[in-house]
Amino acid sequence: DCSHARPFSEAKAETLARFERAYLESVLSQTKGNITQAARMAGKERRALGKLLKKYGIEPATYR
Repeated sequence: DCSHARPFSEAKAETLARFERAYLESVLSQTKGNITQAARMAGKERRALGKLLKKYGIEPATYR
């Protein structure tokens, strides 16, 4: 019975958000909260990584 299934796009967005948050927390942990190093490790521009951190309310100082 599929009457309780969520739409694909909703399930995908939730899964992506969980992945992004966990990934960001992981790179920040590995770099002790250094955004520049975390961005380099993630292969993203520092500004783009900063936007993601803001999106999820992640504070880099927490990882120092």
